[in-house]
Amino acid sequence: MISRVLASVMFLASIVPLSAAAEDSLVRFEGGFGASPVARDLSPNMALGSVTPAFYSWVIKDLSVKVKLDGRISVVGRGLLNGGGPNIGTNRGMGQVPITVFASLFCLQGSTYQEFSTHPPVSVDPNGDFEIEGLLAAVPPAPCDSPVLLIRNGNQPQFGQWHAAGIPKR
Repeated sequence: MISRVLASVMFLASIVPLSAAAEDSLVRFEGGFGASPVARDLSPNMALGSVTPAFYSWVIKDLSVKVKLDGRISVVGRGLLNGGGPNIGTNRGMGQVPITVFASLFCLQGSTYQEFSTHPPVSVDPNGDFEIEGLLAAVPPAPCDSPVLLIRNGNQPQFGQWHAAGIPKR
């Protein structure tokens, strides 16, 4: 009898941390797609604030993002490379230098999106790989309605360009 009670207590203790960890998550993104300048031309009013697709196409092989309720964010990107223009197949943007990136999470509040970003930007290696571990500049609302995650150009943030977007995991 005591061994059954002990086994039950051990089982419950092992699953409670897992459920608590799951509740700590605000939003996740698994997979991604690259920016297309066609979207910039066809729908200039569809941007999130002043954030628009990059001038050249970009591709991304894999993207995994986890955002916690307290604003902690973990981003792993693989294969973010220029998909068009003179620097095709490289991690270089228009400025002929390797890009740096930061992440922006957008949450719909009312009829507008509010932005929560990471800083400082991180380097993208020659294979297009990068990792971001840190905090968003502010804690996003819970729940984050209609979440959008963009990987943005850190070399020229004043232009508000994004290179890749995350696919929300539901």
